[in-house]
Amino acid sequence: LANWEIHEYDYDDDGSNWDQVESGRECVNFYLEDDTGKIEVEPKTDSNWELKDNVQIFDRGEEPNEDVKEFCKENGVKLDPSEKRRYKMSCLEPDENVYVFGGNLDKNINGNIKNNSDTILRTKIKEDPSSGYFIISDKNEQNLSSDLIRRAIFLLIFGLAFSTGGLGLLLNIYI
Repeated sequence: LANWEIHEYDYDDDGSNWDQVESGRECVNFYLEDDTGKIEVEPKTDSNWELKDNVQIFDRGEEPNEDVKEFCKENGVKLDPSEKRRYKMSCLEPDENVYVFGGNLDKNINGNIKNNSDTILRTKIKEDPSSGYFIISDKNEQNLSSDLIRRAIFLLIFGLAFSTGGLGLLLNIYI
C-alpha cells in the first residue's frame, strides 16, 4: 500500500505555500500473519489508510536522495531541482505491524477449498459489505481508536458550534 504526494514551494504576492504537483495511490492484496495463521487482505484504492507519513524536503538546487530518484523514475515523475519540493509518502512496509478492521469473507479459489487447515484459501479480509467499514493502520488498535475518538469529538463540537451559530443567525433574522 502506498499513498504519495509531491508539492512545490510557491512564492507569490499572497505569501508562500505548498502547491501539489503530483499524487498517486497504489494498493495490492497482501497477507497478514500472526501465531494463529495467515489471511489475505484485499484493500481498495479508496479504503481508509491510517499510515505514518515519510516527508522529505529538498531545497532549490539540492539533489533528492536515491530513494526519491528511483521512485520518480519508476512512476514517470519529472524531477525539477530548480524548485523547492516536498515528497510525502505513506506506505505499509513488509513485516510491519499492522491493524486491519474489515469483514472476513469466504472465498473460493478455482472452485476448491482444500481443507479446514487451509484458512488462507477459505477467507480474506476486505471492506465489510453491510457497514462499508475498512481500516488499515500501522498503529495498534488502542492508539487508532483514541485518534478516531478525538477526531469524532472535534467534529461533534464543531458541528454543534456551527449549528448553534446558524440557529442564532436565523432567529436574529426572523425575530
